[in-house]
Amino acid sequence: MSISLEDAQALCSETEWKTLIHSYPPKISDLAPSAAKKHGNRIRKFLSKEESAEGDKKRIAVFSEALERLDALVPDKADKAKLEARREKEKAARERIKSVKDKRSDVRDRLLKKAEEEKAEKEGTTDGKSDKKAAASGVSGVKQSGKRSQGKIGSRKV
Repeated sequence: MSISLEDAQALCSETEWKTLIHSYPPKISDLAPSAAKKHGNRIRKFLSKEESAEGDKKRIAVFSEALERLDALVPDKADKAKLEARREKEKAARERIKSVKDKRSDVRDRLLKKAEEEKAEKEGTTDGKSDKKAAASGVSGVKQSGKRSQGKIGSRKV
């Protein structure tokens, strides 16, 4: 015996209805398992409160049906192995992405260093100490001539 949407809304308070509406179609099809579990826990509290107060049988039936629909969306304990496997795959994917970003960053740094060395050789300054100071402080020949520096190539964070 399914209770209609209108009857359920008439029986529930506004707070209860905001939670209960997610157990009816079409909203139930959009729920993720975690959201279904959250709404199920809230409805479980409403149900236990109603049962302890020996409340209206129709309200108890509304909460029970909603709880059944939401519990059907929550994966069983047998599905935990699948969930763990998916989490491991996601973790491995995040680690791969991080290693690629780190590798790109290293390559970018080496290219910048090489470009600065080539620029210093091109300008004819062979004094190693002044090159290191200029490279460390980020001061280029453009800044020394009084013009405003436009920044380093590749210094933008991704």
